[in-house]
Amino acid sequence: MSKVMIIILMLLISLQLFSYQDSSFSLFTPSALTKGEMEINIIHRFYGAVDEDVWDTFFGMNVGANVGLTFRRNFGHQLELKGSYTRSGKRLELGVSWQPSLAELPLLMQMDMSYTTFEQLGIEERRKNFLYVISIQSKIYEEWVVISTNLGYDGYYERFINGYALHVKYFRNLSLIGEYYPVWDRNSASASLEKYIGKYDTYSFGFKYDTWGHHFLFSLGNGTQIHPATQSLGSNNGSDLHFGFNIQRRF
Repeated sequence: MSKVMIIILMLLISLQLFSYQDSSFSLFTPSALTKGEMEINIIHRFYGAVDEDVWDTFFGMNVGANVGLTFRRNFGHQLELKGSYTRSGKRLELGVSWQPSLAELPLLMQMDMSYTTFEQLGIEERRKNFLYVISIQSKIYEEWVVISTNLGYDGYYERFINGYALHVKYFRNLSLIGEYYPVWDRNSASASLEKYIGKYDTYSFGFKYDTWGHHFLFSLGNGTQIHPATQSLGSNNGSDLHFGFNIQRRF
């Protein structure tokens, strides 16, 4: 925890930049980075429920957490290199993304392709996978309401990835956010896949505050995963809520 706090402090005292994109808790969103810029994203999803033994677990925050660190950098021509590490499954991911120019359309789009490896319970060798995700974002009502979606394919589980997010801006620098990941193949999954699919769809809600080039996101949700591919597998938790936060910084 002390290392995380040091990183957070370093981010807070670094260069001052203003808000730069409508990002979300876990959903991929089109980047607003320009050539040479990069972003770091620190993610926490606490395992404890916020209303279970509140004083002993301090709202679920002292019973461990799923932690992630991601980064991406723009190399020009709308191409970005992306990398991430997630504590759950010791997941490593490396990929590239490209954002086509859609100047005549009222939306943004970004296409991601990544290679990932992770550990799976009961299997000695690390699993390997290719992921393909298209993120689409549309701003309506003079940018006060933003709708985002992810459409993709998980090569390891051979299944469709899907998620949605809604931003409603309360002020210029404060947004209310909701995320939802439906599990379309819960009743049609193969026997080998069925055991990895949760009983409930995954959702989260909260808010985002933008200041000086940072995004501070705080959420409550019924899952503890932090990637669209794992979020779209659903959750076995129906109503218990877990606290989470993201700190995003552009350099």
